[in-house]
Amino acid sequence: MPAVCRWRSCFAETGLAGLRDRPRSGKPRRSDDAFRQRVLSALEQPPPAGQSTWDGPALAAHLGVNVHAVWRLLCREGNWEAAKMIPLHRAQLSSGWHKLDAQTDPRAKAFGNRLPEVWKATQPGESIAFRFRGTVVRIYDLVGPDAGQVAISLDDQPSVVKPRFDAYCTYHRLASLSVGEGLPDAVHTVKLTIHPEQPDKARILNQRGEKMDDPKRFDGTAWYAGAVLLVGEWVE
Repeated sequence: MPAVCRWRSCFAETGLAGLRDRPRSGKPRRSDDAFRQRVLSALEQPPPAGQSTWDGPALAAHLGVNVHAVWRLLCREGNWEAAKMIPLHRAQLSSGWHKLDAQTDPRAKAFGNRLPEVWKATQPGESIAFRFRGTVVRIYDLVGPDAGQVAISLDDQPSVVKPRFDAYCTYHRLASLSVGEGLPDAVHTVKLTIHPEQPDKARILNQRGEKMDDPKRFDGTAWYAGAVLLVGEWVE
């Protein structure tokens, strides 16, 4: 279950008491407590138009804070302290993937301090495959105007298609693609493939009153991926 969903479930059952941190040494910081309460209050409000749930970027925009501060809090509350970030080059990448140069590519340069590397593929059928032992796996990636959709295959489960485009995608930003959560602590096989169909970008943008300033800028099925986030161990 995603961290945000666990928060909401705990809040519904036990109120704020169910969301308190476990005891820690040292004096609590008031600024941390205040920020945490702001996030909790936001989660009780409806998510932005065009989104079914809150995510890190949406919370950050709503609160006017840095998205990474939100992610750190969500990870801490969602028991992500044990999470590992695995550079994407350790996965099996199809031939159409190429690593962006952090010195010359604007996206790699902009996000290089957060992602160890940024890879890009544009053609349907390009894929990422890997195995791991653990309970949670996500892909740390970018969403943006030229991004498309990803088909997720996890073990023997039916494939699920998820867009890498939302109502805020007039620009590129950091995101995470949830592949599997609450999994049995066993070895899992993952394959992620660029889907041939683009999402209906004009309709999605219209949910926030946005329009395509240049249709060519929004045309594409690209996927920008940088790392595998997992709670568990990588299996070579």
